[in-house]
Amino acid sequence: MFAKTFLPTLIACSFMSMFSHAQIRIDGSKKGEIITSDVKVFTPHYDQTQRIELPEFVEFCLYSPDDKRFPAGANRLFPWVGKDNLNEIAEKKDILMILKADRRYQIGIFKLKNGEYLCLMALPSDKVCSWFEVSDPNGKILDLKTGSLGNANLNESNAILCAIGHGSSATKAIDHAWEQAFSSKKFSQYAQVREKKEYPEMFQYLGWCSWEQYKFDINEKLLKWAAQELNQSAIPVRWMLIDDGFQHINQQKLVDFNTDKKKFPNGMSFLPKLKNDKIKWMGVWNCYYGYWQGISPQHQFNKEISNSFVQSRDIKHNGNHSLLTGKDANSTQKFYEDYMSKVKADGYDFVKIDGQADYLDYVQKRFRNPVEMNNWCSIALEKACRKHQLALTNCMTLGPLTMYRSLHSAISRCSVDYKVNNVEMGYSHLWQSYANALWMFPLVWPDHDMFHSSDPKSARMMAVSKAMSGGPVYLSDAPNHLNAETIMPLIEHDGKILRPKTTAVPLSDSIMMNPKMSSKPYRVAAQLNDGGMAVAAYHFADEKLYPVQKGQITTDDVNECLDKMPRAGMVYWDFYHKKGGVLDQQGYHFELPKGTDRLVLLAPIKSDWAIFGSANKFLPQSMFDQAPTVEKGSKNISFSMKESGPILIWTKESSFKVKPHCELKSLGDGFWILNYPSSPSKLQVKLIRD
Repeated sequence: MFAKTFLPTLIACSFMSMFSHAQIRIDGSKKGEIITSDVKVFTPHYDQTQRIELPEFVEFCLYSPDDKRFPAGANRLFPWVGKDNLNEIAEKKDILMILKADRRYQIGIFKLKNGEYLCLMALPSDKVCSWFEVSDPNGKILDLKTGSLGNANLNESNAILCAIGHGSSATKAIDHAWEQAFSSKKFSQYAQVREKKEYPEMFQYLGWCSWEQYKFDINEKLLKWAAQELNQSAIPVRWMLIDDGFQHINQQKLVDFNTDKKKFPNGMSFLPKLKNDKIKWMGVWNCYYGYWQGISPQHQFNKEISNSFVQSRDIKHNGNHSLLTGKDANSTQKFYEDYMSKVKADGYDFVKIDGQADYLDYVQKRFRNPVEMNNWCSIALEKACRKHQLALTNCMTLGPLTMYRSLHSAISRCSVDYKVNNVEMGYSHLWQSYANALWMFPLVWPDHDMFHSSDPKSARMMAVSKAMSGGPVYLSDAPNHLNAETIMPLIEHDGKILRPKTTAVPLSDSIMMNPKMSSKPYRVAAQLNDGGMAVAAYHFADEKLYPVQKGQITTDDVNECLDKMPRAGMVYWDFYHKKGGVLDQQGYHFELPKGTDRLVLLAPIKSDWAIFGSANKFLPQSMFDQAPTVEKGSKNISFSMKESGPILIWTKESSFKVKPHCELKSLGDGFWILNYPSSPSKLQVKLIRD
């Protein structure tokens, strides 16, 4: 389910005249395709509409920002769900702290009456972008809107508007929509499938970020202290990210690429000089368009760089002038070249770029073609990072443009920020992270944001979500308050992250769920090594309605995640409650009180064995150095671990031998702990039937 499947689907697009708009009927008779524009000249603002007549559907999920944010969605894109009428969204209120949808949508997923799934993705082209709206009073037709977001006529032949995918599951439909997108030369010159991208080396290891603990209150002395504390800590943090708060600004506008001299008198190059064998990489935050209110008219940039600037009002629309880059492709490239050159010269290894989607708040309806301007910026940034060998992680890209201009960058944020001690916001953060990973994962690895390992209310819940994401894992506690109990189940001894085989995404019954109003838990799943899988379940619902939710893990969930249940079956293990059994047709049933979660691990049965791996890790199978293999002609099984430590197994037999010898501890119901001492050394294990 969650691997790259890119399967053919059955969709056809036919065009007819209706209400002076082109109409597209999806009838399920042919393979899906890219929808392109049938006009060459686009007039200002929202000028072209094509109506998509949908097959009969029984459930749907439309992704949009919250109210009045489009097209500047920042890191907020929410799945708004309903049954058989698209207008239901207008009645929705308060889905995990989100009060109202914008009603301009970017992605649609539909469960059809025949049990199949349909995915529609609005895509950007060179000079225009697209989105969906609903004007049909019966709620059966989507309006596909297209425009430049600007104030002038423009020409673009065969502009890309939408990709259509169809499949037996939501993930297969999404896969196929992406396949259609990448089949277009116009699209694929600016974006690349995730599996062809290089995952940056530093993000394979545990990191630390300054933001959630210190916000803007950083300075040279504090960061030197933080680096010293992290170096001396027993926790193997391998990289640091310096977030917002160091820039030379005036009234929230960037003055130049230097620092605030009061806080950072020696610039930002002091920190990379502290790199060593433990903290090997350093990264720094920057804003996509200068700073939060743009670039100061009293800036100190040279003439060559300032030639790339255009004048706008500031983002708060209070009449003050601000400058932005984006005048033309060449001068914009020069701006980002100099920007990233300064970061590299200071000794940094990667950049976190923020505010990409918010750029459109400055430029929409004020310039000839905001879409083209944004594309110039995105492409220039990607090229500059590539040239200067800076890994790029994106923060606010959940709008209609920048996410689809990620030719080299492999990581993007997928939700609203995590906030320490804010439980309700934490629920919303988790839900958004998984829901957006569902459609993002063929393009980028999702970044679930930093977290506090010492958060008394949600540290473990957050840690598990980071483990399940397959993306970066980074802390934001004060460096002398890191909690090993939360952190060590995530990593190897050297700080390398234990990652799943595939990104965790919602199971089918959670995709079109309002998690605040559901009697069932919100559930996600990821494939693990050696045919295993992990399921996380969450109680996000209103406690007054559902003080306790009843959840389950079934063989259908295994078939959905792995595509096929192993012939010999699966064994489950409830990681928190330390119990398990063979997964039969009745499934595993459990209860979740409000605000709690479950982590359930599953391992395939091989010749009456099920080897889970390291007993003290959230993703135990990720510690296999060599997967369990049954010896030919016997029922003995061998495997090796990346590190020595306690190992969880299940077996039908009560008598067996272990090489090398170790203490055996029975947990009941066929489960055993092989109590090997913890050490960084590799461990080869053989289990022998008596």
